[in-house]
Amino acid sequence: MERYLYDLLTGFRDAGDENRVVVRRADRALAQELGPEIVELKTLSQPRLWAKVRFSLKAKRWLSEHSGEPTVALARVPGAKMVMCGGNHLGYLERIGRRRSLQDRLEIYMEKRAYATARVVVAHSQLMHRQLVQFYQVPAERLVTLYPPVDTQRFHVYSADERQGLRRQFGFDDDRARLVFPSGNHLRKGLDLLVAALAHLPEDSCEIVVAGGTPPRGLAGRVRYLGYVNKMEELYAAGDATVLPSRYEPFGLVYVESMLCGTPAVVPASAGAAEILKDAGPGAAIMPSLDAESIAAAIKAVLASGRVTDTQFVDRHKLSVPAHILALRELLEQFS
Repeated sequence: MERYLYDLLTGFRDAGDENRVVVRRADRALAQELGPEIVELKTLSQPRLWAKVRFSLKAKRWLSEHSGEPTVALARVPGAKMVMCGGNHLGYLERIGRRRSLQDRLEIYMEKRAYATARVVVAHSQLMHRQLVQFYQVPAERLVTLYPPVDTQRFHVYSADERQGLRRQFGFDDDRARLVFPSGNHLRKGLDLLVAALAHLPEDSCEIVVAGGTPPRGLAGRVRYLGYVNKMEELYAAGDATVLPSRYEPFGLVYVESMLCGTPAVVPASAGAAEILKDAGPGAAIMPSLDAESIAAAIKAVLASGRVTDTQFVDRHKLSVPAHILALRELLEQFS
């Protein structure tokens, strides 16, 4: 959602709109770069859940005072004209098979209030659309599916020489394939499943390259940890495949970003992105299940397919930032 907010701010700005962002805490350097007016509704930091509740109450009050303005909510706050659904708690719990805790129930209540008061709810995939109907009873007339955008200027195919330079920069030699795994939540993104799949590939033929959160101990030799990578487009381009066997993936922009950089992606059939990548050609391998054999077979398939050259799926599904902003402006006008 942080990346999505960045794209919305740059997209609306480039379309000539003035932006105002209502947040609990702002990154002032980033705010200065993007140029929106910042409204901070500060709350105590701990405990995190109660901070979210307090922010929701403050945001509800602020939205009531600005009810005549077009408002878009990325958080679970009631009263916005448009609420974005890039994931939902009930769908997540069902997918991972976890019982509801008190915290889960409060998260779900906040979601239900946000969806119930919105004039339009935007689902980031058909998967989210179905879950909003099934779990939250959002009426069809207030529900629209619109895939999240990708920055086609930032994510692009690199030349062969540029790619070799990036591989040297990251310390990748040609003795094994590098499987890019960008993740801040390794359990949800399936790092354990990917490690298990290596047992079904030739020994030492692949190395998992983790960008983001620290992986568990004891994986040396199979997993290399890079920390947080600011220029993910360069890591995508340097890698041989991007593989996230996610247990729950409402959409999954990483698959699209990787393919735009020329690197094939291994995508679970349960991920929202599979809806648009299933017809994207050999650059995407759609896994029917998350067992180790299926993951390994998909990795073999994309490594054999080579670099991605056809990215027409971006235009077919209107995934560019300008196209997304145009669609949102039309929806805001329609549901004003």
